[in-house]
Amino acid sequence: MKTNNNEQTKISKMFMKNCNIGIYANMVLAVIIMEFFMGLNLVFINCNQEIFQIFTKVAYMEFLILAIIFIEIAYKKEDTKTAVNAIEYLCLSTYLLLLQRIRNIFDFDMQNLIVVSSLVVSIYYTFKSILIDTSERREKLKNISDIKEIVKEEKPAKKLAKKRKV
Repeated sequence: MKTNNNEQTKISKMFMKNCNIGIYANMVLAVIIMEFFMGLNLVFINCNQEIFQIFTKVAYMEFLILAIIFIEIAYKKEDTKTAVNAIEYLCLSTYLLLLQRIRNIFDFDMQNLIVVSSLVVSIYYTFKSILIDTSERREKLKNISDIKEIVKEEKPAKKLAKKRKV
């Protein structure tokens, strides 16, 4: 009984390490993208319009290339987490591509648009981390539960139809 308890504590510690790594990775990614948007805002403030357009074009091409690389990796490894990250980078690339167009169509101030974009990204990654944490905790609780072992689901035997003799 004691070895079983020790195994469960080892599994719990390993689970918490893996759980924290996923959440921390998402939060670090959110901070990096927020810093990117702050840098984009600084480029908009301190440089002329042409340099800002070149900067956004280079940035969206980099995110697009990164998204394509992640899609290829996800396809080869059949990894859904990498595929989700690839889709996130693809959306970010598309947003950067359309940033000037959004500004011109809706007549937004570029600085406010970039700040709002940064906040939206941070909120998205916060919610994503919360969802990852709750789903992993739910899986942990499912695995710890003894109810599956106690109550084994047996499929009821099907009765075959018998022909009646007349």
